[in-house]
Amino acid sequence: MGKIPKPRNQIASISGLSNAYISELERGSFAKVGREKLISLAVALDLNLGEIEELLAVFNSSKLTKDDIPLFIETAERGRISSALYPVRSAISQLLLFTLVEKIPGHLFILTDRPTAILRSEGHRTYIDRHIAEPGSIYSDLVEAIFRKRKHYFLQRLEEYPTDQYICREILDDYVRKCDDIREREWRVRHIENCIWCIRNYNNFNIYLTRVSPNFVFTLNLTTETGQETDKLLFVAKELQFVRDARLGRLTGFATDNQVVIQNFKKEIEFIKGTVIEEYLDRKRLEAYLKGLLL
Repeated sequence: MGKIPKPRNQIASISGLSNAYISELERGSFAKVGREKLISLAVALDLNLGEIEELLAVFNSSKLTKDDIPLFIETAERGRISSALYPVRSAISQLLLFTLVEKIPGHLFILTDRPTAILRSEGHRTYIDRHIAEPGSIYSDLVEAIFRKRKHYFLQRLEEYPTDQYICREILDDYVRKCDDIREREWRVRHIENCIWCIRNYNNFNIYLTRVSPNFVFTLNLTTETGQETDKLLFVAKELQFVRDARLGRLTGFATDNQVVIQNFKKEIEFIKGTVIEEYLDRKRLEAYLKGLLL
């Protein structure tokens, strides 16, 4: 295979493969590698679907099918984020890293410029990506499967741990009211309706409207003190448009559990907290505001 272009420890953490196994792969010691291991390695290498199929072809393995989707999910479920900054450049890797961060018990903070994507209705992401999902590709099915898994962990978490989303009121106003695409607006209305449903049904779900937009979009999981996990951070670019089979070569985010880095993002949360609009701390007023967006 040649030298893997990322630290071996980092690849091992994300893929679940051992350092020794990855070292043997680099030396070309295996004539045949199991499909599960190849997909796990590809996810850890941040490959897009086209590149994953190229890797499979090297080992005389067939192209991706819907049957491979559980293998992607399983990689996210057993992977770990280390203190090294893990760069993200592909859409699939980013979504799987969200799954990895969100499945760990703890207090979740979400700072975004729109409602959390976890609460989109099924099919919404497929509509957004309709121009880049080629016929015969598993892209749309894989993305929807990842979102279903993320929502499962999200609702499971809310039974015990808080999730706080901070979002600028002005930007949230524009999210629905300034959408010119009629079909997309319908999806966004359902997105807001799902947020209202979640507020009604889970006291641990909080939306805080702010006067300012955060400089960064990120998800921070402050894990339980009694657990073995450390705090996890996933930072992503705003309004990123992915191209499924193109390697843009641009950093779109990173994941880490480096506590020095995370401390800076904790300070960002403290600043944003100071801009929260107190009127909407009342959940009934918040719900009334969200309903008003739908008119």
